[in-house]
Amino acid sequence: MTEADAERLRELDYIIRHSVSLELRVPDSETKDVLVMMENYGFKYKVSWASMELKGYTVIDFWKKELVKL
Repeated sequence: MTEADAERLRELDYIIRHSVSLELRVPDSETKDVLVMMENYGFKYKVSWASMELKGYTVIDFWKKELVKL
C-alpha cells in the first residue's frame, strides 16, 4: 500500500466515523450485503421519501443508529 493509499483510507475512516447520515447507490444484487456492512459501521437503513430506485440500483438512506427512533 502506498502512502497516498494509506492517507486516503485515513480520510475515508474519518468521514465514516463522523458522518450522521449517508446515501448510497447500491447495485440491486449487493443490497443485502451493504445493509449488513453499514450496520457494522454503526448505520441503520431508514425508510425515507428520498429513497429511490435507479435501473439496476437502489438508493439507500442510512443514519447513525443512535439517531434512528425504533
